[in-house]
Amino acid sequence: MTKKPIVIFLVLILAAVTVIVLLNLRHHAVPGSTAGTTAVPAATSTGTLFADSPYAAHAYLISATGTLSAAVQAALSGFSVQRQMLPDGTMQVRVSSAAPAGGTETYSVKSGEKLYFVENFMMDDASGSDRFLGDDKIFLVGADGMIQ
Repeated sequence: MTKKPIVIFLVLILAAVTVIVLLNLRHHAVPGSTAGTTAVPAATSTGTLFADSPYAAHAYLISATGTLSAAVQAALSGFSVQRQMLPDGTMQVRVSSAAPAGGTETYSVKSGEKLYFVENFMMDDASGSDRFLGDDKIFLVGADGMIQ
């Protein structure tokens, strides 16, 4: 018995699953986000606790002070983040995409709020670039935990 047909079958199944996952991510985009027009636009308010959203499992805090962890830096592949604390206690966070279709977005994070970068599909990130911006989102979360 030859293993070639089994290998071909498994490759086809893997390709089909990958396509389904990518299409599913596009259909679950957050209202108000337009991937590709800016670095990563903030998602609009949903009246939902961020912790209860499906995005929380893939979220990385980018408004914390100090050095970003290795896990956060890996999720930000293809993006750069600059943070600056303002005199009034607001943190200004600038997110820039290295992708040609990307851009730069600036967020003001007030005391008690948090800014999260969501990377749903790490497999599209390689060598400091992000090939599919549609799975990347940014959420501003209020002190009450609600998506702003």
